[in-house]
Parts: sequence; structure tokens; C-alpha cells
Amino acid sequence: MKTMDEVDRIHLLKDLWKTFREGLETQLDETLTARVDTTNSGRIDAEILWNSLERCKHPLAVNLGCHHHDLFCRAEPITGTSWESMSSVNHGWLMREFMLDFSITMGAIPVVIGQATEPRLPSDEKYEILLGVESEMGSRNEVLRDLLKLLDVKARVKILLYNSRVYKKHINNLKRDIEFVFNRHASVPTDDLWLIAGIPSYATWAQHTNNRIHIPRQIYTLSKVNYKNYELTSVVDDWWSFEDRD
Repeated sequence: MKTMDEVDRIHLLKDLWKTFREGLETQLDETLTARVDTTNSGRIDAEILWNSLERCKHPLAVNLGCHHHDLFCRAEPITGTSWESMSSVNHGWLMREFMLDFSITMGAIPVVIGQATEPRLPSDEKYEILLGVESEMGSRNEVLRDLLKLLDVKARVKILLYNSRVYKKHINNLKRDIEFVFNRHASVPTDDLWLIAGIPSYATWAQHTNNRIHIPRQIYTLSKVNYKNYELTSVVDDWWSFEDRD
């Protein structure tokens, strides 16, 4: 597998975002077409996110030079969905959340700890978290606590998802607060790749059926400035535009 110095970082981030976005929007539209009630849509949102993130195995494998069948997803099973049983059906163990809300690893944890022997870890690879994700649709404090989790964990790519803010003041305040946390953590955050995205809930998506251009959404990358400070750069206009679809 390639080292991060051998990887085109922006290309990898764009590939991951494009794959995740396509999965997210497709499932939101399918749920809408099925006329699913938007009341108490938290369970729907979680299932859509896990399914969309699972698709990211392919761009990770392509960009890192490994095989996607050697990559494994982990998330807390969602009652009443395929995530509740597919790990035990496919691999013989029950999926559990490990450290983060969602992760994609090189190698399967039960194999690494000796609980199982299959599927084997490739002889030239070692276990590691390639993609780590925290998803928090609650308050500012909860979002920032989840950011700390990501900062404390080693992963090649990290994604922080939160419920998109609507008003400019709230958008700017949360951006400032996220940067505040980045600049007070002892790590070097830019050693890893970051995507920070405010995404619409299913209920919000349904409310903007005929007006996608104005749907609340934010997406940032992380960069280092002045050799010591970290800041978020908005890429929403380039990476998440609906203008060519409306």
C-alpha cells in the first residue's frame, strides 16, 4: 500500500467526497420517492450515512494501491437494517462500533486480535485505520467533542459530519469553534487528510425538493497557515454545487 507521501492528497479527498455525496444524494432521493415520513428521521439518517460511507472503500483502495476486499467497515449495527446482521452473515462475527462512529480499516479486527483466521490480512500489509468518521447531528459542544475523538485517533483520512447550519452567523461561529479546537490540540492535524462537512438531514432534503441550490450545506478542507495555525477552507462551491442539475 502507498505511503501518504506517494498519494495525491487532493485527488483522494475529491474522490472520497464524490463517492460519499453520490451515495448520500441517491439514497435521500430514493427515501423521498418511497414517501417515507420525515418525522423522527434520525434512524434513516444514520443508515443513509453508513451506506454512503461504505462506498468509500473503492476510492480508498484505488488511491492507496490496495484491494478493496481487504478493507473492512465498522459501525454500530442499526436495528432493522442490513447493518444489524451483515457482518455475522458475511464474516462470522457481529459488527460493533470501534473507537469511532464509522471506520474503514486495512484488515479485520477479529483477525488482527486472533479471534478469527479469515479473511486473512495480506502478508505485505499491517492493520490500520484508513478512514475514520465521526457523525454528530446535535449541538455545537457535541460536534466539538467528536472532533476531539478524531484528533486523538490515528487514521489516514478523517471526516467530521454534522447537521448543516442554516444561518450565516451559525455557520461562521461553528467554523471558528472547529478551528479553535484544531489550534489547541497537541497533534499535527495536517499529517492526516480532513473533510469537515455540514450535511442536510432527510427532513431538510425533503423540504428542498424543488430548490436544491439553496439547501443548507458546508464542506471544508484543513490547511496550515503561518507555519503554526490551522484553518478551514470552504470548497462547497466547487465540490457541492447543484447548479448543473437544476
